[in-house]
Amino acid sequence: MAIAILGSKGCFSFLQHALCPRATRIKITREVRDQLLNFLWLSEDVCNRPTHLVEVVPTPPSYIGAMDAAKAGMGGVWFPPGPAVPLSIHPRRKNSLQDPCPWRSPFLKLIQQAIVSSANLLGDISNSDLELCGTVAHGDILASTVPVAHLTTCNLSDNTPAVDGCTKGSTTTTGPAAYLLLVSSLHQRHFRYKRSLQHCTGVQE
Repeated sequence: MAIAILGSKGCFSFLQHALCPRATRIKITREVRDQLLNFLWLSEDVCNRPTHLVEVVPTPPSYIGAMDAAKAGMGGVWFPPGPAVPLSIHPRRKNSLQDPCPWRSPFLKLIQQAIVSSANLLGDISNSDLELCGTVAHGDILASTVPVAHLTTCNLSDNTPAVDGCTKGSTTTTGPAAYLLLVSSLHQRHFRYKRSLQHCTGVQE
């Protein structure tokens, strides 16, 4: 279904939670209703939004970047396209990055105070949530800077939960990650690109 209805990959989190094997009844919460309405909108809009082959079968990445996030904030960098390789789609020079594109953004104090830590066991935001937020922002930075339609991008992250969540497109929790994965999925649909998130170690020379 996620292949046939682009953008729906991030619409499964609350549904998975509602349909867990232990459930004897299915409760239609506001969040479940919203995701069902998202499916309805996406399915009804399929005929108005053609799907490009690249959105189904990714090509070698045209852009490669890396990002990281912590309590203080998030940031990353996108690199200009390298030499063309077989099957890759090479952006036109006038519409592509010419130099590395670094970015950085601090988190609001309100968010920092809600992060779970040994000193704040009652927090409701995890470090993995921050990393996932960073991946969404990282993709938006590139899409807001240069055209990315029909391109594949590769984002490197050292956070395994964020990589796993983006790969699956959904999570069984109902926390911030569920909303971030939905935003990420709809973002790719809107800008018509295919994103690959890969794990890398925290320190690269």
